[in-house]
Amino acid sequence: MRTGRKVVIITQATIAADIARFESILPMLEFSSQLAAGKSPHWKDGAKMFSTMEQLSQHLAGLNNVSRGTIWTWYRRFLRDGYSGLRRTSRVDQGRSRFFDLHLRSAALVIEMSTQRRRSAFSIHNGLLRSGENAPSYNTTREFVNSLRMRQRKNR
Repeated sequence: MRTGRKVVIITQATIAADIARFESILPMLEFSSQLAAGKSPHWKDGAKMFSTMEQLSQHLAGLNNVSRGTIWTWYRRFLRDGYSGLRRTSRVDQGRSRFFDLHLRSAALVIEMSTQRRRSAFSIHNGLLRSGENAPSYNTTREFVNSLRMRQRKNR
């Protein structure tokens, strides 16, 4: 049963990645602290001078081979959650398809076909394709059908 919590596995590699993310946004943190102190903020990297957070974030993104949006995400998460905000976490719904959550008519059709005589996942997937409803990949259909059958067995 999923509780909605994200799972965090801490290894030396994850700690190293957290430190690298922190070092990537450190110039932005220093820049914003200068701004908060009422100083005229600037950041110099070699011959380059940056006078806005936008310029600085673009430069840092290039240095770290990530997008500007990623730098901003790390910065905001650090401000919100501190150092732990920089840690990558697994998705709560990892390994679970969201296709049938978004396509309820397709889900209903698969449920109906799976409750009819014992049909294979392949047969159900083909029926979904022929129906004209949105159809996911065969593997997504098969996993959905298998999860339905497991629930049916538990309820017996």
